Amino acid sequence: MSYEIVESLINVGYDGKLMDENEFSEAINDGFKNEEFRLLIIWLSNEISELGKLEEKITCSDITSFQIELSSFLKELQCSYDVLIGGSINSRMQTVESRYILLEFLITELMSQKMLLVIQKPKDKGSVLTIHESPTAGALKEIAITLNLGKPPDNISTEALFNKINARFDETIHNTPDGHKRIGSSLFNPKKSLQTDQWMKIDKIHAMLDEEYSIRRKMLMTRLDVTVQSFKWSERIKGKEHEINEKYSNKQQILEKLINDDHRTDIIALLAARDKLAIIEKTSSANVRKNTKSKLQRHIIGKVPDRGGRTLENQKPPAEMPSWQKRQPDRSGFNQNNRGNRVGGFQQNQGFPQQQYQQKAPYNPSNQQYSGNNFNQQQGQDNSQGSGYGNKNFRGRVQGNWNQRGQSYSYGNQQRDNYRGGPRR
Repeated sequence: MSYEIVESLINVGYDGKLMDENEFSEAINDGFKNEEFRLLIIWLSNEISELGKLEEKITCSDITSFQIELSSFLKELQCSYDVLIGGSINSRMQTVESRYILLEFLITELMSQKMLLVIQKPKDKGSVLTIHESPTAGALKEIAITLNLGKPPDNISTEALFNKINARFDETIHNTPDGHKRIGSSLFNPKKSLQTDQWMKIDKIHAMLDEEYSIRRKMLMTRLDVTVQSFKWSERIKGKEHEINEKYSNKQQILEKLINDDHRTDIIALLAARDKLAIIEKTSSANVRKNTKSKLQRHIIGKVPDRGGRTLENQKPPAEMPSWQKRQPDRSGFNQNNRGNRVGGFQQNQGFPQQQYQQKAPYNPSNQQYSGNNFNQQQGQDNSQGSGYGNKNFRGRVQGNWNQRGQSYSYGNQQRDNYRGGPRR
């Protein structure tokens, strides 16, 4: 311990008698009774007071006065050791350990004062005149250097300067291969020069857009914070909150600069915008996806079947009304002049609506098995109602078993011949 204290004293510039380790050990054991020990404390306190510009100093070599001045000096330094400032003055620093603590405190204070002196040392500026360049002047200087215009004269007017810049710019673009294609045309290119009131309207629109997009940026940052917080709810993240906060805070500081630093655009940015800014590339395009595609997405989402829904691939809906077609003749051979010619023609319900006929005379196969006599009776009834196909009440269908099929066919031919005026030749 004594060796370390002696080395520290040498480092801060002490060159007294206590540089020897044996003498230093003897002096610290004696305490304030040793005069060399008191002189060492006085030297340290004076160095600190001079560098730190303190009011309290230790000057007396008398033990009682020395202890009083040392107590006041430690209070001005705001010493936090109770061993050095606690209790009565006569009972302080009576042990070797407390005196070691006193020396360590004074040495570290002296070291810190010397370090601050080096850092805060004022530079001798002399009579150098510093000229602060405005942003406009800096921008014009960069333009002149880029276009190789040289330093413009001091008495040049603003209009002449910009005319010279425009002429040199057009010349540079003309001499550059594909210069117009590389730079592009201006995005804001009015056909006529705008008036003052029109520029004021543009300025108001610009302020409204700035406010709108500032709110959108804040909303996106809030959504990002909520999303990161939602990941912390998982049981697997328990105990990893510190790691997540550490990684997220680095990215968050970069993003918050867009909001906190008041990053706004101006009319100059509008005038400098090129038409390429109007080209919006989809995030789902192949050029973007080749850089953003990750193997992790396959494990999270997996393969999703193509559910269609593309308007270009959908079929047209069917028409509400069918297309017009010419009426086709009936395949059963039925016509207006040959009613009931075929057995079982569709005019069997003639005289009744179909639903009404079914209600009045429902079809029952068990009741329609006529014998030959019944067929003759039915034939007589038909003749009594009036023969001929012009009769609307005539129904040519004769229901019976298969044995009467030939009779029904002959009956139909006979009625046809009678209507036509004789048998067919």
